[in-house]
Amino acid sequence: MKKIQLILTIFIFGVMIVPAYAGLIFFQDFDSETPGAFPASWEKRSINSTPVWDDIFFIAEDPLRSGNSAKYIDATRFNGYAPYREFDPQYAQLIVEFDMMQLSGDDDLSFYAEDGNLNGANVYFSTTKIEAITGYSTRVNVAPLTLNEWYHIKFDIDIPSNTYDIYVNGTKAIEDVGFRIGLGFTEAESIKQVAMGGAGTPTYSGYIDNVSVSSTGDVVPEPATMFLLLTGLFGFSFLRKTSR
Repeated sequence: MKKIQLILTIFIFGVMIVPAYAGLIFFQDFDSETPGAFPASWEKRSINSTPVWDDIFFIAEDPLRSGNSAKYIDATRFNGYAPYREFDPQYAQLIVEFDMMQLSGDDDLSFYAEDGNLNGANVYFSTTKIEAITGYSTRVNVAPLTLNEWYHIKFDIDIPSNTYDIYVNGTKAIEDVGFRIGLGFTEAESIKQVAMGGAGTPTYSGYIDNVSVSSTGDVVPEPATMFLLLTGLFGFSFLRKTSR
């Protein structure tokens, strides 16, 4: 009888876990990370030069709310330094959310959800506005921007059509924006990373926080979850056979 109870418990536990985590790919709020360190799980991509990464993208205390954020600051050419976080390629629908605050800047800092070649969803933050980039370089106005204020941004991405909707602070600001397509590349077939970038030779200063990526389509659960579920299903099948 105890074996039967154990099998049923594992089965129920496995079934309960799957829907709770099925859509979330990752969430990062930086609060548990060490100030001054390069953000965990992010990688360093130098496009035009060799930067001193700890002076450009690092963990810092949030100036307006408790906890840590990731701070970006560059007085030379952030366009050459593109920190990114990779995840398993996604091919259907994707939700990407993040908070961003621009402290200063004489040009644009950008955030991407892209395929590894800078093809994908892309917004630029300047001193006065938020814009989306569609095609190679066409700018589309999204919302006004005030320096030293946090903005919550959400991309609702449809990868097959290479389009997405943009939400600012919970309100849909624009819909069916075409993907940015990097010079010499074709449409994106998947999205597999989020990244920071820039334009021109600007000076930037700002913060990013609460970065999350979720799939709204079918997702394969993590291996541990699959093991629990399959163990429970096997046990339940065995129980039915032995009870006949």
